[in-house]
Amino acid sequence: LSTKRAALEILLRFIDNEENSSFTTETSSNSEKEKDDWCNKLDPLGYNGEGADQEVYKAIRGHQAYNLARSFLIKQQLGYSVIALKSSIPKAGRGIFLDGRAPAGAILAFFPGQVWPREYFMAPMPNELKEYFDYSNNPNLQLHFRGDDFCLDCRMSPYTVLRDSNPWAIAHIANHAPFDEAKARSVGINFFVKMQLSANNLHNYIPNEYAKPQTLMGGALLNRDKIDMHSMCLMNRRKEMVDEEILYDYHLAYFVPHLPEWYRYGQYNLNGIQDN
Repeated sequence: LSTKRAALEILLRFIDNEENSSFTTETSSNSEKEKDDWCNKLDPLGYNGEGADQEVYKAIRGHQAYNLARSFLIKQQLGYSVIALKSSIPKAGRGIFLDGRAPAGAILAFFPGQVWPREYFMAPMPNELKEYFDYSNNPNLQLHFRGDDFCLDCRMSPYTVLRDSNPWAIAHIANHAPFDEAKARSVGINFFVKMQLSANNLHNYIPNEYAKPQTLMGGALLNRDKIDMHSMCLMNRRKEMVDEEILYDYHLAYFVPHLPEWYRYGQYNLNGIQDN
């Protein structure tokens, strides 16, 4: 709540044109010291804007204010919403937070980005795709595989939700849960043609598009109902969540060749030894 209050104060100062500092663009840091310095300068919204171009800064602050207002309206309707703020985990940068109360099984956020049908991962895989999906081209760990082998690529997705798009399309910002604290989990979700989302002007709120068209090899003819889009979301897997950061297990141990030093899965550390 204190982080949310501080974020509101920043946006109110921006609206009142009281903030007059120098800003920097958000760039990735190579060394640990540079990364630490960058993280230490994040504001409560998880944004480091020192020395940034004024027009870029104004655009980002405008989107942040707009999204926070939309979040408030959604919370009034559903009893909860999600917002992007500075993570409670040291050096983790930005994270996503639940604002309100969400029951078990509730959808918390959607993963934006391009969807790769599973048939493109069948052997033999073209060399250009092997390089495209190589671990070295996924530094922020934003390639997500569904249980049915569809891949969701969030690497080019913006960190600030744009207007007239899904305000909950920020699951790619969610951080990995330390130890055994994951209260959310990533699950596949399908949008079906029979939902008639286009007829109800809701199709723009699906934050995905197919990177390549589906083929008969992918088994689309076997689906009982025609799927408009394969997607992914974060779901509350435990009891009621209340005003807290949304964390989930990245499940990197299953497919990432070199695990980061900070990674823990379940109650075990990198060497498979149970933590005390």
